[in-house]
Amino acid sequence: MLVTLKVEAQRTGGAGHGMREVGKEERQERIKALKVAYITRELSLTEREAQVFWPVYNRHSDVREQKQKAIMQSRAGGSGNGVQSYSGESVKMLDEYFRLRQEELEAERQYYQAIREVLPEPKVALLLQAEHRFHREVLASLKAGSQNAPQTRPMNPGRPMPPRN
Repeated sequence: MLVTLKVEAQRTGGAGHGMREVGKEERQERIKALKVAYITRELSLTEREAQVFWPVYNRHSDVREQKQKAIMQSRAGGSGNGVQSYSGESVKMLDEYFRLRQEELEAERQYYQAIREVLPEPKVALLLQAEHRFHREVLASLKAGSQNAPQTRPMNPGRPMPPRN
């Protein structure tokens, strides 16, 4: 699996190097497909388990993504001047952030309950481990791909590019 992810990272230009061959959406879809294969294999899902598991998982993934986007937007709000004021705006932003985090936690709890209804307990525990391992492998592959990818432009035109470590 790691080799597949490395090849994928290199084909797509690695992290932070734009979309050379594959658009962002297509790259995300390929990673999702790799994730499905990885989790299915790691959990040894039967055909029946897969039929009931993946719809629950996919619904939760959509909810998780929406919650995370809302949290990111709440953190990006504010005056934008880099200085935290002690105004009511800052307190409102923090209140909103924690409200959204609580919603995210509740969604995770509901997901956990739903997964427990469709998978046996040992596979629920394996799922959490498999997701964690998959994410680590993707990050490692993207990092390796970005270190091997040539830099497309100098950081400061007119000066030589710094050596890569």
